[in-house]
Amino acid sequence: MQATKESSRLLMTVFLKFHEKSTRAREEAYLQERQGEVRRRNRQKKRIILDRAAKESSSQRSLSVIMTETDEQFCPCLSVGPVL
Repeated sequence: MQATKESSRLLMTVFLKFHEKSTRAREEAYLQERQGEVRRRNRQKKRIILDRAAKESSSQRSLSVIMTETDEQFCPCLSVGPVL
């Protein structure tokens, strides 16, 4: 009877240790997965921001080129430069 109690207690201890380790491993895997998702989302947001900035600067450059060309067509004095 005493041996049965001790063996069942030992078996329960082994089971709890195994369960604790597997639970901890699952939690760590979950946290790593979540961190990966957060990093992926942050990279995606950064890429979107950089794409928008590139488009804005590109459109701003083309707009300034268009403005310069049209200004020079309508007023040739603008192509000469500043008057001193």
